[in-house]
Amino acid sequence: MTQTVETVTVQIAVNKAEVYAKVDRGTELHRLIEAQTKELNEIKVFLREVAFTGAFPTTETGTAEIRSPESENCAQVIPQKDTPVLIEGKDLTALKAQLTAGDFNLMFREVIAMQPSATFETSFGAAAKKVQTIVRRFVGWRPNSPQVRFSK
Repeated sequence: MTQTVETVTVQIAVNKAEVYAKVDRGTELHRLIEAQTKELNEIKVFLREVAFTGAFPTTETGTAEIRSPESENCAQVIPQKDTPVLIEGKDLTALKAQLTAGDFNLMFREVIAMQPSATFETSFGAAAKKVQTIVRRFVGWRPNSPQVRFSK
């Protein structure tokens, strides 16, 4: 059986003026979005600070509602309960040893987290074929799009 495969080279016409215009517009949008994000975050900080001063009504759940009388636009500042977090650097095996299994299991769950190491690609490439086969059953390669960065 004979197969004939033809190689075709396709050239795409590139309008460089259009590409440069997209770079300029992308840079402009990037700067604008960055500035607006900064301004939005500053507004949120301000609203958090004034929300619970008593100047604005709160709902039965404690949410402060700040409504502009002119536009009827509304910002809700919703109080959040503090989240327990483990203190970094503490010996957690000591905590587990000091609690009964029942108390520990009521308050904590142990999680095993795995992720590819910084040397994964090199180590994988150097591993025996048998090891690579085993690893391939558990690890996939996700395609990544090229990054686009604009001037600051």
